[in-house]
Amino acid sequence: MKNLILSVLVLVACLGGREERRYVITAYGAKCDTTAVQTAAIQRAINAAARRGGTVVIPAGLWRSETLHFKPRTHLLLEKGAVLQGVAVETALVHADACDGFSIAGSGTLGGGVVLSRCARVSIRDCQVDCRGDLLTLEGENREVSVEGLKGKAHTVLRSSSWASEDVLIQRCTLSCRRFRDMMDAPKDGGPVFRENKWKYTYNKDEAQVKPYALEDPLSFADGTPVKTVCDWKRRRKEILDLFQQEMYGSMPKPRRYSLETLEEGPALEGKAWRRQVRMSFRPDGPSIDWLIMAPTRSDRPSPAILMLNFYGNHTTTDDPEVLLPSSWLEDNEQYGIVHHRATERSRGMFTPERSRETVFPIHEMISRGYAFVTACYGDVTPDPADPSLQATLARPGSLIAWAWAMSRGLDMLEEDASIDEDRVVVTGSSRLGKAALLAGAFDERFAIVAPNQTGGGGAPLSKRNFGEYVASEVEHFPHWWSPAYAKYAEAEASQPFDQHLLLSCVAPRPLLVEGFNNPWFDTYGEFLALKAASVVWRFLGAEGLPAVAWPADEETSAIGERVGYVRRSGGHGLFAEDWGWILDFADQIFDIERQ
Repeated sequence: MKNLILSVLVLVACLGGREERRYVITAYGAKCDTTAVQTAAIQRAINAAARRGGTVVIPAGLWRSETLHFKPRTHLLLEKGAVLQGVAVETALVHADACDGFSIAGSGTLGGGVVLSRCARVSIRDCQVDCRGDLLTLEGENREVSVEGLKGKAHTVLRSSSWASEDVLIQRCTLSCRRFRDMMDAPKDGGPVFRENKWKYTYNKDEAQVKPYALEDPLSFADGTPVKTVCDWKRRRKEILDLFQQEMYGSMPKPRRYSLETLEEGPALEGKAWRRQVRMSFRPDGPSIDWLIMAPTRSDRPSPAILMLNFYGNHTTTDDPEVLLPSSWLEDNEQYGIVHHRATERSRGMFTPERSRETVFPIHEMISRGYAFVTACYGDVTPDPADPSLQATLARPGSLIAWAWAMSRGLDMLEEDASIDEDRVVVTGSSRLGKAALLAGAFDERFAIVAPNQTGGGGAPLSKRNFGEYVASEVEHFPHWWSPAYAKYAEAEASQPFDQHLLLSCVAPRPLLVEGFNNPWFDTYGEFLALKAASVVWRFLGAEGLPAVAWPADEETSAIGERVGYVRRSGGHGLFAEDWGWILDFADQIFDIERQ
């Protein structure tokens, strides 16, 4: 019996050998001195652990170090209250090479990044992280890498030099970060798996942290030659639009032949409007866009029109039971009645003023003021999934330019509609569809007024300002919106040979109204500055630019001029009643329409 007990004890000791072999760094010369760099002492502990296999223990306290090289059979434990802090941001704190079974654990803080090179069965879990650089970098082929339960902040969570390693799982992490994966190089299929993580994106929202930046001159060609004539500007405008196509949005498709089929028509809004639902098809068995047209009936002449795309279907803009539900793929949204990627009857009239206090489509007011309302669901053009795997399979690069293209095709349709004055069409939209509306207006000079609302990064705000949304977040969250070429400017906005003021300038000399709101992510001050920088083109072409006023307060209209306007408000994201009021008032002014 004694021999059996002794054998069991020996077996338990062998099985638990890793826990028994603890190499506390203080035993190898590390001193609890917050000013000293402890690299040599900690590396001695690692080397000792490598000889027999064991865990290097970082006790409570702040321990500063340069890169530590972990070897096979070593592990790292951060005890409660321990902070292992990297000295340099640009180099990793922990480097593990050809380690099988390497682990980092504990409740302490890892203050630097980890590089894995040719490792297998790696576990990094439960500790706090405070990483000013890349948290995890993969070099060569790594297998069975698990990152779980980390909390804290990092600049980038995951980066790979080749993405040869696809066996990576990151789950149940709660991290503030600038980026959580390097979408420039990540494969469309396979690659890391992310589960149940909570990402809080950090970004600059402090004006004091905005560094000096330089903007390109709209009135100078790329080679520095000045623009001197209107003909010169036409060539410069083409140069700018070509640059945006090549470097940011992708190519604007050419117009295509189409056929129109009236699906339904009849009186609407108690006889004040005539409703028509028109299907625009580009080939017999191909995709189509279903347009809803609500035109005033009291007018004895063609009406000006508001044209835009909507997010959830034409039926959400009105409670009219005759308006058809879209059949296109939409992002599931239980609140908005999108189930199994299809719109349902439950969302009918969801964004009418009677049902919504925020995003609204005040069609009654538009009609009463003499404007037709023309809209289609953006899902009819191309899907817009949030899931990265669906982005790779359902969507296509350049979705923003595709939505802009569709708005131009809507204008093609209106040129054939006798009830609409095609020379007085306002193009608008909010958020990503505000970006698309701005693109449509910049590329298509037939739009009489361009009025983007709350576009966010990649729309009206300046990118080089380093405030609010930034390129890395844009290409990571929504890679299908852009040209793949745009990703090279992630974390390198200063290298862009363009900024958004150039896109705004392409609307000149036509009227442009930019609407913002006070969410720092959307950088509405950056919109105002972009308009100021673009206004030189309006003045060059003999029109008035943005009024020479300071950045206006909320709801103040002093920056809405005769041809160029800016206005911002408090409140949430979307086209609110106030936004529509400013758009319609601006259009009344441009079209010389008197209020009844």
